[in-house]
Amino acid sequence: MALWLLWLLVVTGAGGSGEAPPVPRAVPEPPRAVPEPREVPGSPRAVSEPRAVPGSPRAVPEPRAVPEPREVPEPREVPGSPRAVPEPPREVPEPRAVPEPPRAVPGSPRAVSDAELRELSEQLLAADSNRAGPGQLELNLQGSGSGTERLFSYVSPELLARPTFSRLLALLDNYEPRTGRDETETAEEQQEQREFLDTALDTPVLALLERFVLSKGLYPSAEAFRADLHSMWFGLYSRSSGKALDSSGFEHVFHGEVKKGSVSGCHNWVQLQALERAGRLEYLGYSWDGPWTGFPDVLSLQFRWDGHSKPRGSLLVGSSPEFDLALFTLCFLARPDRQCHVSLGGEAATIQTYTWDKQRLVASAYPLTP
Repeated sequence: MALWLLWLLVVTGAGGSGEAPPVPRAVPEPPRAVPEPREVPGSPRAVSEPRAVPGSPRAVPEPRAVPEPREVPEPREVPGSPRAVPEPPREVPEPRAVPEPPRAVPGSPRAVSDAELRELSEQLLAADSNRAGPGQLELNLQGSGSGTERLFSYVSPELLARPTFSRLLALLDNYEPRTGRDETETAEEQQEQREFLDTALDTPVLALLERFVLSKGLYPSAEAFRADLHSMWFGLYSRSSGKALDSSGFEHVFHGEVKKGSVSGCHNWVQLQALERAGRLEYLGYSWDGPWTGFPDVLSLQFRWDGHSKPRGSLLVGSSPEFDLALFTLCFLARPDRQCHVSLGGEAATIQTYTWDKQRLVASAYPLTP
């Protein structure tokens, strides 16, 4: 307090004006530093101020605020756009299984009913004017075991001279019976094949079969049927695991083969009588004789061919070559690899056929017996 009064007197006296000196104004406290706002992570608007770059000649402009991205609507599906995902396809029924033979023909073999098989087989038999008639063929079924008795007591030369018989006999010396050896077909032998088929196709039996398969839509034309007929019977394949083209349907069924020391096939009576006449067949008896009193008959028998045994084999006897060819072909087309139920002279009969390796080639064909 004393210091303040002393200072006042000095000032008053020094100024001589008697006025009190001005009181100094209160100096306001400097404003508190406002902390910089913290940057919020993820905020699109929070942009930190760029630092000044020393020595930069140009001022760095303040970056503009980045706007939040707008929600982009899903694109509409544009027809034909490669990104457009198509609707799942409608369920399509599975296609029917179609066999894949190398020479496929239109139509399904199931189109032929059992009733049609029975009716057509009777028609084929009625049309077979070349089958053995009374007095043209005599069999000695009981003459086995002696080694001197023959199965065929008599065969009419006139019967064997008929065109289809003589064409068949001309073919029978063209084959090597042992499997594993290539069948070499000369031009002459191929001509004999064509002559046999052409002669058979000129008969009422094959003409009837041809009309039937065309009416059922199994072939588009007669030419297609005839070409396939040749292929299915004379097309070569291997019975020796590919070592040789040593077999065909015709050779196996109408001629016969020798495989691993035993006779295989040989389901034709014309071949059997030719072998017996040549002294190459030994008849050993039969196990079944069908109910037919005339021809054709069905037999199951045993024999040896050049010393090779056939323990059991079945065949039609007394029929013409064209009848065997027609009946076996019908069943091969209508019931491949299955039993084919036919009718012969009012009696039921069953033909079994097999395809070779699921191809349209005959592997075997013969009548079934008990």
